Amino acid sequence: MNKHALQAHLFDELHNRPFPLLNSPVSLSHFIMLDPGDLSDELAHIAVLARQHSVAPPEQGASCYYQNMGEFEFRWERHTEFSSYMVLLSRTGEDPFTETASMILSSSWLEGLGGAMIGGEHIELRSSPGRSVKTRTLHPYFEGHRLIGSRVLDNKAAMWTSLKNYSDDFSRVLIYTETEDLCECGRLIRSLIELSAYRNLTLIALPIARNLIPVVSNLELRLAELTERLTDIGNFQGEKKLLEELSTFAAELETLVSENNFRFAATEAYYQLTEDRLEELGESPTGTLRTFKEFHHRRFRPGFSTFQSVRSRMNDLSIRVNRSSGLLRTRVDLMLESQNQNLLRSMDQRAKMQIRMQQTVEGLSIIAMTHYSLSLIGYLLKGVPAAFLPVSSDTLLAGATPVIFIGAWLSIRRIRKRFLPAE
Repeated sequence: MNKHALQAHLFDELHNRPFPLLNSPVSLSHFIMLDPGDLSDELAHIAVLARQHSVAPPEQGASCYYQNMGEFEFRWERHTEFSSYMVLLSRTGEDPFTETASMILSSSWLEGLGGAMIGGEHIELRSSPGRSVKTRTLHPYFEGHRLIGSRVLDNKAAMWTSLKNYSDDFSRVLIYTETEDLCECGRLIRSLIELSAYRNLTLIALPIARNLIPVVSNLELRLAELTERLTDIGNFQGEKKLLEELSTFAAELETLVSENNFRFAATEAYYQLTEDRLEELGESPTGTLRTFKEFHHRRFRPGFSTFQSVRSRMNDLSIRVNRSSGLLRTRVDLMLESQNQNLLRSMDQRAKMQIRMQQTVEGLSIIAMTHYSLSLIGYLLKGVPAAFLPVSSDTLLAGATPVIFIGAWLSIRRIRKRFLPAE
């Protein structure tokens, strides 16, 4: 059988970007860089880190790189508009977050990363009976911030966070687990870091949406004014001018939509991924703390609703301006059709008038031809002696008059039939 060229690639894609295999205790730092720049430059920068630890660098054109650097594990993934970096240490400090995994990377190497950091978190995974941990004892690790938390992994682990940025621009997540399953812990960590990444990438659209609110409101007022003028204009020039204004308005709106279309589409995708990762956590409440899902419903969804509202208003504007333009074009077409009908009617009347004038001219032509023919015959008869004429010349002219008249009429009629369609 002939094998499709993409068969192997499609199966490889199913297993691309696997989750890490983790066993507590582990300290993990994860951060994402938005718009990281050229892929080759990013790979070259990662190769510098690989050479510093005497390991193989990433391959050219690679979209992910997982490497054990000896003292720590390094994971990098390239996505559509951001890159994800993760550092894992199989040890932790005596107290959570005193020694974070990112500290093992040199500040000079971190400063050389392309793009801008849009989110990051330190995650501590520790072994402990989760039910015995008192929430009030954890506040010092989160600088006294209010916590949210839940039980996950079928009640085999508990996690807490404040979802706040600390002085190093990272948030913190503390997990106490009772399971030693490497895959379960790895899937939990992957869901948490992707939840954080996609949440921040979703909220990028919120400032854009807020800035667009007054712009969209102004466009709505302008469209309402233009639409109101539809009922007040009764002449062709006014409707033509209004149609030009609507066309200009539509062009401005389409420019605004096209400038934000990528971000709006990406936000929809990131929001759905965030919701999926929340479901993957399979949370259950612990004590009186709000769960991740409850916090997102209360704080995250309103921001997304704001974005949805702006996008819906812009789509509604596009529909309304197209409808108004279509209505006005119909009115202009009807007016043009009416003008064309009047023009055709006027042309028809002129044609009828020309026919009448032509018929009048034809009658005069018959008379003129008869007159000139009789004049010529009269001149000829004057040269003939009266003795040779059976009757007088006047009698001959009188008798020839109706014959010549009928002959002229028949000649004109034959010519008209030749050039004009039969009635």
